Amino acid sequence: MKLNTISFVIAFLLFQSNSLFAQPGKDGANTISFDSVVYNRYDFLISSAAAGTNTITVSNIANLSGGAPGIQNPYAGSNLAFGDLIMLIKCQGAAIDITNSSSYGNILAMNNVGDYQLFVVSDVSGNTISVCGSLSGNFNVGATERVQVVRIPRLSSLTITPTGVLTASPWNGNSGGIVAIEVDGNVVIDGKIDVSGLGFRGGALNNFSMPGNFDYVTNDIYSGAEKGESIAGSQTDYDLMNGRFNRGAPANGGGGGNSHDAGGGGGANAGNPLLWNGFGNPDLSEPSWAIAWDLESPGFSSNISTGGGRGGYSFSRDDLDALVVPPNDPLWGGDNRLNIGGMGGRPLAYSSNTLFFGGGGGAGSENDDVGGAGGNGGGIIYCLTTGNLTGSGNIIANGNDGENTVVFIGRDGPGGGGGGGAIKLNVQGSIDQNLNLIAKGGKGGDQIIPWTEAEGPGGGGGGGFISITSNAFAADVSGGANGITTSVAMTEFLPNGATKGAAGATQFNSSFQQPPAAVNCFPLPVTIISVTAVPEQNNMVAVKWITENEINVHHYNVEVNLGNNIWQNAAEKPAINGFYNTYNISIPNYGSVVYLRIKSTDIDGSISYSSIVQVRTGFDKIKSYLYVEGNILNIRNLPADTKSVSIYSASGQLIKKMQPLSFIYLQSDISGLASGVYSVKISGKEIKTLKFVKR
Repeated sequence: MKLNTISFVIAFLLFQSNSLFAQPGKDGANTISFDSVVYNRYDFLISSAAAGTNTITVSNIANLSGGAPGIQNPYAGSNLAFGDLIMLIKCQGAAIDITNSSSYGNILAMNNVGDYQLFVVSDVSGNTISVCGSLSGNFNVGATERVQVVRIPRLSSLTITPTGVLTASPWNGNSGGIVAIEVDGNVVIDGKIDVSGLGFRGGALNNFSMPGNFDYVTNDIYSGAEKGESIAGSQTDYDLMNGRFNRGAPANGGGGGNSHDAGGGGGANAGNPLLWNGFGNPDLSEPSWAIAWDLESPGFSSNISTGGGRGGYSFSRDDLDALVVPPNDPLWGGDNRLNIGGMGGRPLAYSSNTLFFGGGGGAGSENDDVGGAGGNGGGIIYCLTTGNLTGSGNIIANGNDGENTVVFIGRDGPGGGGGGGAIKLNVQGSIDQNLNLIAKGGKGGDQIIPWTEAEGPGGGGGGGFISITSNAFAADVSGGANGITTSVAMTEFLPNGATKGAAGATQFNSSFQQPPAAVNCFPLPVTIISVTAVPEQNNMVAVKWITENEINVHHYNVEVNLGNNIWQNAAEKPAINGFYNTYNISIPNYGSVVYLRIKSTDIDGSISYSSIVQVRTGFDKIKSYLYVEGNILNIRNLPADTKSVSIYSASGQLIKKMQPLSFIYLQSDISGLASGVYSVKISGKEIKTLKFVKR
């Protein structure tokens, strides 16, 4: 059946919009008082979704169920359904330069990576999700392009006690790594929201090594260590991009240390891409270290680079003076202390609607099976709340430290630190200055060795990204420190070529981004001209619906919902098919408030649904009503259990939310409203929606 428009005329009934099921706060108030609570559910797209469309298809809809085993369920309804909230975010798929040169890893096209959008669910059929509104951009999937779907709890309040920790499932290559919450009320954080190390994965160790390799990229496992994961893809994706090994940095991932035994580069996240050169920021904790840095290249001690830090030099055997003998000199013995550490990951430029994981650090090169893997990047935190955000706790998205070499053996390269993650606090109310906001890069790994042999430590990870709707806040997006060596031959120059990561970026958003609206959202609109429902004798209700343009419809079902998100079949009617048809059927009178939809089944077995409407099968003793006098909106006969009264624009934007002082009436000045049609939502034990016109 062709699905295009819908118009419901309810006789003897009070019409209510679908926003009854879609209101923020529908999942209630929650408190977290213990460690490692996961609220979100994760899945990923299996086919591309184009801009302007309103359906997406995921791998397995069961992954978005609230009742996943071993994970706390914050959802009022376990299965994803109408009115639930999801985030669509493209995590990977940027195109990069894959030539074996210093240009390796340059970002050629972002391909919408980092773009995200929130939607209210309108319908779920199998693995296909229909949403209210439409996609504002393309969310393409492919060999290296990955888009994940995150189910977001719609809470009325959230409290995290000092012992509580809200976290995420780790990024697994397809999904995870994100804490996303919507709270239609206040949030108190005295514990933690923590996604440290849950973003892009660091390079893994491979115990192979051939000396003196200067390549930036290769598939040769003997040539160098694994690169960190990035917006360009995972390590297995790099196999299709000329290789997963060696020092070139893939987008915001850190490069692996080259053979043999150079340190891994740090991953990255936010910063100015134009100021990146991949060599990091030399550590000048000791003033004399400037001499050693400048032996590498005149003036290098003053080098500045955004993004991740570089990994340290390759294997040297002898005890010389690093303030006198430069790197790349055969006098060092071993592998001549070559400058072939992994390059630091590239920083990413943020817009108002992009979020990125921190890049994984590159692994250190090893051939004695005692090296260090790269640190994981930080994950993503997104908090949308219409109330206040208070407390003295921590909101953290740090990159993990690069792995040290094995203690007291240490004859290999350590890993680079992971890039800091991303935090976005979209808060309509006030934000407590006592909260700690942290998205730091991870520290580079140390080489722990008691001999004259020395290898380069890991580079520090670049800092993350923090965005907040407040212009007076302290945020820590510092870059990670470089690692050091404990070799007795390098006491005069502990960094041994490894550099620090740069600071990330902060962003002030002056305007609160409203939750996505579901007003007039019809899950699968159908050509039904009208629906009426009239109580009959014998405790029945007569349901009538009129259709047009029916094509290949097999039958209709009248389905009812008693407010518990469980749909029941009340009656079935064979389809007539044709241009214009009228259907009449009687269903039981369930009493009080029920919700009604018409289910149509085509002859090929495909199923579609009408919109959901609220139907009252009895009378209210007292009707609420409103009227406008000049610039004053008057609302009379509020229910005794009214909690709030909200005014929405025709597009569904929340204009004003009020707490009534009297259950008899409420007045509101609407002089500042533009001319047009507005909705008023009266929230209590039940929800009423009324309309008025501002002239």
